[in-house]
Amino acid sequence: MGKQTSSDNYPYWVDRRGVPHLNFGWAERHYARLSEEALRFSISDCRSAIAAMPENPKNGLYEDTIHVIGMILSGRSRGVT
Repeated sequence: MGKQTSSDNYPYWVDRRGVPHLNFGWAERHYARLSEEALRFSISDCRSAIAAMPENPKNGLYEDTIHVIGMILSGRSRGVT
């Protein structure tokens, strides 16, 4: 993706220090369309990536992704779409 402004068309943006940040609007729209199985796989994949390389500068993206997916799954379990 490279450097992007904070636009809802991109999954993440990079700040002046080179640190990537999740675009929450994009993530909520993207992950809301996925099945529960796909969401749970994505959480597992993010956790594996963090465990494999704890010093990775993209770990913040993975942690934010886990958070967004958790919110979506929680909403679905309560009947909120």
